Amino acid sequence: TYCIWCLELTNRRVAQIQPHSCRHKGLMFKILCDEIGIKASIVRGNMIDMYGFGGHVWNEVKLSNGKKLLVDTQNKKIIDISKSNPRAATYFDVDNHALYYH
Repeated sequence: TYCIWCLELTNRRVAQIQPHSCRHKGLMFKILCDEIGIKASIVRGNMIDMYGFGGHVWNEVKLSNGKKLLVDTQNKKIIDISKSNPRAATYFDVDNHALYYH
């Protein structure tokens, strides 16, 4: 759909922004979503990746059909989080509780 296409294009464009700060990219993605009328929020928490465990920022998007997406502009990921999703198992809140996979 048009909305998913906009998210993918926006995510690709924001991912190219220098410096490589997840916080800056998350904020830029939120601003761009606000401008085109997509409901998005910024999430601060922790993430496990190949470099270890540490602080991270990503976005959550709520589509008009009720579907929720995790958009990680730093790692170029868009993950459906409408229900528990193993692809989102590496994302945690600031107290290290799993957010999207139980």
